[in-house]
Amino acid sequence: MVGCELGYIQLEKLREHEQVDTERLSELIKQILADGVLKRPILADRATLTILDGHHRLRALRKLGVKVVPAMLVDYSDPRIVVRRWAGEGYISKELALEAAMSGKLLPPKTTKHMVSVDGELKHVEKLQRPVNTPLSRLRRGSVEDPL
Repeated sequence: MVGCELGYIQLEKLREHEQVDTERLSELIKQILADGVLKRPILADRATLTILDGHHRLRALRKLGVKVVPAMLVDYSDPRIVVRRWAGEGYISKELALEAAMSGKLLPPKTTKHMVSVDGELKHVEKLQRPVNTPLSRLRRGSVEDPL
């Protein structure tokens, strides 16, 4: 299994590489407010802080005034992590996602589908995430020193 490190990251340090769907964003904001917690962390590359999974969560949390987010960090250069297309077949280079994140020229929503090889089978990277169920109020306070 790909190694992951869970901790808090300042929200503004995370780099997006995709735009978001505004309808999905609105629904997610409502859901987080109703639950009062963030259920899943953001998944990002340890070296560049490029988001691999969680663009909608990041945007929702930004709109909700959050300062820090729980994030699972992985080594994006790990060959077990690959990028597929959501629409159609084929792969996308990791470099394309990194270039979009570094330049700020975001790709359309749902361009990349990050996958991880688990026991020889490709699974969505959400399989690397564990529930965090962190209260929204705690994330708004913004302490990165609080343990998860």
